This record gives sequence, structure tokens and C-alpha cells, in this order.
Amino acid sequence: NHVIAVTRDSVTVGVVPEISRRALNDRVTRLRCQVAVSDPGCGKAGAQGLRGAMFDEDDQPTTGFDDTLALTLYADLFAPVAPAIAGREHLIVVPPSDLLRLPFAALAVTPADPGQPPDWMIRHHAISVLPSVGSLRALRQQRPAPKGAERLLGIGDPVIGRVQSVACDSVQLAALRAAPPLETPLDDTGTLADPAFLAALP
Repeated sequence: NHVIAVTRDSVTVGVVPEISRRALNDRVTRLRCQVAVSDPGCGKAGAQGLRGAMFDEDDQPTTGFDDTLALTLYADLFAPVAPAIAGREHLIVVPPSDLLRLPFAALAVTPADPGQPPDWMIRHHAISVLPSVGSLRALRQQRPAPKGAERLLGIGDPVIGRVQSVACDSVQLAALRAAPPLETPLDDTGTLADPAFLAALP
């Protein structure tokens, strides 16, 4: 397995130390379950929880996070090309399909100091993840944004339409799937978001 870093003026090829793809994927799964992504096979966190809900091996809530796991994944996947990406403001990551599910922003660049949070990868780079190199080409062919256009950071409520606060560790996935639609049908023109419904969101 290799990792390749391509910049405007260089190509750097590094060797991924973890030679077993299955072991690498097992670690990716463990990290996803740590951050309570609702995947099959994540036990209670996967079956019932969403972001913000972490459980230990006995299905007990915990605020812990496996810093070492986040660090070793970074070491395997990015350390081999670390000099090439150092100081780069924006990384476009094009992983193999089985690694698309890795939350790259949650990787740790350096070991955490006692009592301190890890040095997250997202603190060093803006990260975009693409499914293929071909998709990068398609994005490059889009018209650029006009000069002076502002950027938008959008953060969505995972449980749409609730007025009261929600404990993320108790949310059922069925509640998300049963959320009311955001759209109203239009004649011959597809759908449009319902402004009244959006305005009523918490």
C-alpha cells in the first residue's frame, strides 16, 4: 500500500506501514464507532446513538477517546508524506473506496499532552474528501465563484423539526428516517424547500 501526495510542483510517494488492508479497515471501523457514527457493527453507539454519544466496551457512556488510535491512523496514512503536506492550507484527499468512511478530520497529528485534547488534523488543514480523481477533474471544470463571494459553513440539526433540546446519545435512527420532508412538490419544476417549515426550525 502506498500514499501519494501531489502538489503543484512535486509528487511524493510514501509506503503505508500497515500492510494488512483488513487490519487497517478494522481500525477505521473502531475510530468511527468511537465518534458514534451510526454504522452497523458499532454496538449500542451504532444502533442508537449519533454524534456526541460515546460508549465503552460495556456500553456505558464515556467521554474518553482513543487518542492512540487516531494517532496511529494518521501515522500510517499521512506521516509518510508529512513533509509534502506540511503548511498546506487545504488537502484534497482521494482515498480508496474502503477508506472513504474514515473521518480524516478526527485524526491526531501529534500525541496529546496529559489533560489536553489531541492535535487534530483539521487544525492544520482544511480537508475535502473526494470519491475519485475523476471527480476532482469535474470540480475543476466548474465555473469559479465570483470575486468577493463569501464562504458558508452550514451546520444541520440531525433531528429536524424538534423544538425541545435533544440528548444525542438517546436519539433513535428511526427518528431521523421519519423526519418530516423539507420539500414541497412543484408543478413541472421538481421540488423546493418549504420556507415556512425552514423558518420554524430550532
